[in-house]
Amino acid sequence: MDKWQEILKLLKRSEDSSTTERERIPLVDQAEYLMAKFGFETIVSGNTEEVRAKSLGIKNPYALKKNVLLNNIGIAFGCVSVIPKNSDTFLMFGYEGDRARALMLYNSLVIQMFIGLHQAQAVKPVAMHGKKYNSLWVNNYISDEIARVQRNVTQAKRDSKIGELLLRNRHLAVITEVTNRFSNFTEYKAGCSV
Repeated sequence: MDKWQEILKLLKRSEDSSTTERERIPLVDQAEYLMAKFGFETIVSGNTEEVRAKSLGIKNPYALKKNVLLNNIGIAFGCVSVIPKNSDTFLMFGYEGDRARALMLYNSLVIQMFIGLHQAQAVKPVAMHGKKYNSLWVNNYISDEIARVQRNVTQAKRDSKIGELLLRNRHLAVITEVTNRFSNFTEYKAGCSV
């Protein structure tokens, strides 16, 4: 089986509404780890890609929370996200493969978020307002997923023994593209907006 097909199979199983939370977590962990590992293998193999930006529109419900999720997944995969002032678009700068992995994982996690939120309605405390409960649940889900992605990518980086200098040079190339695109962008902070 192709390595990317293996990842898609894991994500598809984790998106199935009949998959329990206990079954979902190891599936997602394995998919995240493999995505990072295969990405690092591609980098080491010398595959040349150019840094580009992809414009994305993240819509409600939970647009700001989904924005945080995508931004943090992007950071884990070596991308930088920018939300230009007075804009409803989200620009993700990075190498094509890194952006593709980040978006693939993000899309799957958003699907899983809505399935989980729907299933969580069965255990919602009666005295708690639905909107407050949903918001708290989504916050916890996103926080847990961000921590999980960071942990899995860090482990894949350790296992791949990829050189820090190579990753640093790739990161600098992404930052350079951002600063070239936004001449008023004078200071880089992970997750900041212009």
